Amino acid sequence: MLGVSLGIVLSWKLYDRYFTGIASFTIPWVNLAIIVLISLGATLLSTIPPAYRASKTPPAEAIRYVE
Repeated sequence: MLGVSLGIVLSWKLYDRYFTGIASFTIPWVNLAIIVLISLGATLLSTIPPAYRASKTPPAEAIRYVE
């Protein structure tokens, strides 16, 4: 959410400085929501399996494990 917020603020600042009289400033909320949901889904899909496997490992065994 921080990246999305900073991106919106930066794009507004650039628009305000360089493009005020040329174009109108609009935020495509639907597209932005789709991108955020896709990235959230990819993050969850890549972090849940390792976390699940780690939760099944006994703590004493995890401490002794060395690669």
